[in-house]
Amino acid sequence: MNPRHPLYVLGLALALHAPAQASGDTPHPMIDFTRLKQAEPLEQTDTSDLQSRRATYAQALADMQAGAGADALEHELLEALLFYDEERIRIVEMIPSMIEIYEVDAELEEDMLNFRRTMRGVIAELRHEATTLQRYKPYDFRVGMSYLSLMSILQQHEQLHERMRVDQQDASTLLGRHRQQLSARYRGVEDARGRLEREYRRADLRAEIDRIDRELQRRRTL
Repeated sequence: MNPRHPLYVLGLALALHAPAQASGDTPHPMIDFTRLKQAEPLEQTDTSDLQSRRATYAQALADMQAGAGADALEHELLEALLFYDEERIRIVEMIPSMIEIYEVDAELEEDMLNFRRTMRGVIAELRHEATTLQRYKPYDFRVGMSYLSLMSILQQHEQLHERMRVDQQDASTLLGRHRQQLSARYRGVEDARGRLEREYRRADLRAEIDRIDRELQRRRTL
């Protein structure tokens, strides 16, 4: 499994990300990026080293295809995440069918219906506010935590949990179709993230080249 794949719980489908990674200041695996760190102040760096570094950055920049711009690509990633989420939260409407298909007992049925009510509340409260990548994160965290609570309950029912695990591998089952759709939509998330990551990398390279050029120009004027 791709380590960036978000943790979609229940053991019944592809995971999107570990929900704890979407809370507070902890980086979100699909939204937060490792940016190029500026090196030490350049005043003490040898001129030949600066020129070599600049050439390396310039070649890397030339090798990268220009994107649509960070703003447009951030919006594209958000749209891909929300498209994925449309399928992820379809589990809310699948719960009654799951209860019937798997003939769960009364106690588990109540737990699953409580999960359904909780998820509906989270969706109603937060999904409409997910208008930027940063505002998507708290919504995503709440959805993930709700799923984890249900997963912990289902894992106590070993035979049922195993049956669900098997069914998710079969595209003719309810859970199998759900997983298949999640997989297809997640590929769109990965593609959008890759395009945005490259655009951020281009911006970082341009900024570092500009910083080196300013230092080289300063030396020429001494």
